[in-house]
Amino acid sequence: MRLVLIAALLILTPQDALIDKLASDSIEERDAASAELERLGVGVIPSLKKAREKLTDAEVRARLDAIISTIGKRAEFSKVFGATKRATIAAKGRAIGEITTELATSLGETIELEGIDAKKAVDLVLKNATLWESLDALAKAANAHYDYGETKVVFRAGAAPAGPVLYAEQFRVSIAEFTRIDCRSAGSSEQALILVAEIRHQRNLKPAGDAFRAPMKIEAVKDAKGEDALSAAPSWTGTTMLNGRPFAQQEHVYLRPDAPGPFTIQGTTDVLFAVDIKEIRVPLDGAKMRTEGAFSFTIDGFTTADNGSTLTMTVAGTDHRDFFARLQDRGIIIASEDGGSHVGHFRGGAGMTFTFVFPTVIKGAKSVVIRWAMDFHRVQLPFRLEGIKAP
Repeated sequence: MRLVLIAALLILTPQDALIDKLASDSIEERDAASAELERLGVGVIPSLKKAREKLTDAEVRARLDAIISTIGKRAEFSKVFGATKRATIAAKGRAIGEITTELATSLGETIELEGIDAKKAVDLVLKNATLWESLDALAKAANAHYDYGETKVVFRAGAAPAGPVLYAEQFRVSIAEFTRIDCRSAGSSEQALILVAEIRHQRNLKPAGDAFRAPMKIEAVKDAKGEDALSAAPSWTGTTMLNGRPFAQQEHVYLRPDAPGPFTIQGTTDVLFAVDIKEIRVPLDGAKMRTEGAFSFTIDGFTTADNGSTLTMTVAGTDHRDFFARLQDRGIIIASEDGGSHVGHFRGGAGMTFTFVFPTVIKGAKSVVIRWAMDFHRVQLPFRLEGIKAP
């Protein structure tokens, strides 16, 4: 009798191979695998969840959880906020000036070079990359860093500190700063570690002006030994003020000064963005009230003097905190009969009656224009950043 043995071959799919790489000792390999899995889109979420059930390594499960969440959030953000700015470029040995011109057109941005020779040859390959992926890739290729300013993007010579980054459509989550602070006094010396996490967004998105909401909830920071690295703020630090950047929001935590790096940070962003902004017009002649949805706006008074103009307005259907979250640019516009637009700024108020001042004498004031957010979308994006090097 002839015995035939048939061996069943276990063939790993590309997806399985990528999941295996999430256990790699190389953070670069893990990051590359994570990025590839995220690009597969929402269609692979069911199979990723099944793969997760078979995993025994808690760290790999956590990484896969973050990937599944990011894929779902990407689909959500595209639906709520519209198309993400993207770019596709294949450049080898091309002048960076030519590349930035092409990139600016694709992204709808103004991009300038400062202190960088526009003829410098650069290699850059992008395939349907988001705004933030594109800018970071160009900075790395050119050994440069960039400022995403109020009206333009400026690249400057010198690489920015490397660190982990999470990309999710219009958003970029990273470590903005990691600093060791020394406090020296007579006969003593103390240290503190402060880590600043940051979420950045495309300039077309409008975050609510909610100064009371923490933009990030940092839930855990683990050191190289897997131990909790979080620490209370030192008594000598006082109030910590963060230097904000345009189109970015930040949160900070203190770490034990003796904690060994690299570190892993885990948390969730929590930022409100206006998704339905309307221009509500209230006439200054005749009925001085306007109702829009659940809100009503009543003009109580408008006066002019030699040094400018003053507007008093009462708002119903909201509260004080919600008012400033919904009011765009914290200002009011008065349209005059000559077609002019005059911007006023908040001066004070009592209850839900607010006063706005204008630096000019407005003649022929016709109506008050209120740029008002009717609705918000809360961006809660779980993030996990690994390999954060200690300062």
